[in-house]
Amino acid sequence: MAKYNAIAQVSNALIELLQTAMTGREDVISLDRNEIVLSSPDNVGSNADTRLSLYLYNIERSKHQEAATITESNTRQAPSLALNLHYLLTAYPSTSGGNETTNMQDQHNALGLAMQVLHDNSVLTDEHLDKSFETDTHLTISMKADSEGSVSRIWNSFQNVPRYPSVIYEVGPVRIDSRREEPVHRVREKTVKSEQKDI
Repeated sequence: MAKYNAIAQVSNALIELLQTAMTGREDVISLDRNEIVLSSPDNVGSNADTRLSLYLYNIERSKHQEAATITESNTRQAPSLALNLHYLLTAYPSTSGGNETTNMQDQHNALGLAMQVLHDNSVLTDEHLDKSFETDTHLTISMKADSEGSVSRIWNSFQNVPRYPSVIYEVGPVRIDSRREEPVHRVREKTVKSEQKDI
């Protein structure tokens, strides 16, 4: 579980994961860290240096809900809020190639590499996240099939924005601690009354 900033911390962890794995290596395509950003596609201009964007477009309540807990200080803490975060991963064409085909190939390579990174690192642990997360945190990163046409709906919501290859990822469950607490009194003694039967 974590504090209210859990959503922002997960987004930062994903970007950091992609930036670290996709830059500064000779065995992969050449990308700079500032070309991998957390941004909505309609904020990426045609002249921008962005090659890859990650966009949090939807948040759903997770089915993995927890019961209230009793703390060591004898307070009942309300159940945490468990969420699944939905991201749109988008690749943009390079402008450094000699022709349009080369630029498109670089775009496809960037998307393929990003998908490979997320596949190979399909679990975010507390080592990737802020210290506010518990030490046993495990968040699953999974690529989602676009069976409901979510990608098309997202791109159709943008005006005058060229559509680029995109993939949907779900991350969760992200648990945000509740701040609602109430004092409780533990049961220390129990009195049992016995019934006497007339003979």
